[in-house]
Amino acid sequence: MQNIQNTGWTLGQIKKYVGISFLLVSVLFTYLYVAKTNPVGFVNNNLPFSLNNTEQPRFLFAIYGSGMNGGFSKPMEVTVAGSRIYVTDTGNKRVQIFDRDGNSVNQFGKAGSKPGEFDFPYGIAVDGSGRVYVSDMNNGNISVFDSKGSFIKTFADKKLINRPGGMYLAGNKLYVADIGDAKVKVFDLAGKKLLEFGKSGTGRGELNSPNGVSVDGNRVYVADSGNDRVQIFDTDGKYLATMGKDAKTSMFVNPRGIGVSGGKVFVASKVTNYMVALDKQGKKLFAWGGMGQEDGKFALPNGLFVDSDGRIYIADSVNQRVVVYQN
Repeated sequence: MQNIQNTGWTLGQIKKYVGISFLLVSVLFTYLYVAKTNPVGFVNNNLPFSLNNTEQPRFLFAIYGSGMNGGFSKPMEVTVAGSRIYVTDTGNKRVQIFDRDGNSVNQFGKAGSKPGEFDFPYGIAVDGSGRVYVSDMNNGNISVFDSKGSFIKTFADKKLINRPGGMYLAGNKLYVADIGDAKVKVFDLAGKKLLEFGKSGTGRGELNSPNGVSVDGNRVYVADSGNDRVQIFDTDGKYLATMGKDAKTSMFVNPRGIGVSGGKVFVASKVTNYMVALDKQGKKLFAWGGMGQEDGKFALPNGLFVDSDGRIYIADSVNQRVVVYQN
């Protein structure tokens, strides 16, 4: 016990981080075993190490949340609208809002299954009127709130969606990754479903537990999490291309968040704890990260959003923070 005290760590802290480390390693090696991939070969050949350190985004700051219960608990997704940063604080079953410097502005939400309540708030998007759209994976719906956090209505329910995950708003259309139905579903802002595309499977245009979606012009980028790849569709739902995976290897393990900026596609590879940058043809440009708590490291990162200024926001779920970089 004396040695533990001298390090400045408590026994509880040591147990916590040993447990997290064991969980991450177990998840990775279980995946590799099921996928019939040699773990040593995977580490040596497939982890996306940087090709050019000078290209990596610059770390700006981290947001650790605020509130009576001590900040974030498993933040899953982040978005930016105007001068505000919005985060689904999933473990605390609420949304937290910050200014562009990471200072707390507001928070709203409470646990439950009634209209306007959360069980597993996941995706988040904000329209031009300041209305906030929050998908709840477990409750199977999308709720709409005003700019102050007051509940307005249920935007879509289980009749239209199953287990909604990440969302992206573009051109007054809300793109939703429906994890349960293995589809991307597109709605207008009145809640009418306009389009859906994808189906369960491993072939071209097929999806397995898609978690993240981003739109750039007439291209829709989907984090096809269960298939360890990114798939690209046009805005009519036609399959165009696959990124990050060939017949034998993948740059990602369970990709989640995805964002596009300056000709680069950024992907959060959740299980390997790396951020991977590709060009729009799918060529790997650089990567950064790895498991850890320090700046530039991650622990099961999930959501990723790139704003119009080239800032990259990453929901670093196990480290209980949102990390901000400048591209």
